[in-house]
Amino acid sequence: QLTKGDLRLDVRLAEAWRGDSRLDLTAREFRLLEALLQADGGAVSKQELLDRVWGFDFPGGPNIVEVYVR
Repeated sequence: QLTKGDLRLDVRLAEAWRGDSRLDLTAREFRLLEALLQADGGAVSKQELLDRVWGFDFPGGPNIVEVYVR
């Protein structure tokens, strides 16, 4: 389980919670949030997020990361 403030991610169950409210995230949104929480406040490059969340063979560009983070 990953936590930051009142945000909780249960990686085993693939569930995200903000306080007592369950968040309805897509699988990709969940993986992106997981990658950011694992960085524990550290910097994560767009390329690292792209590789971890979309995969090395993703045919699109790195701007997709900005779209999802926004």
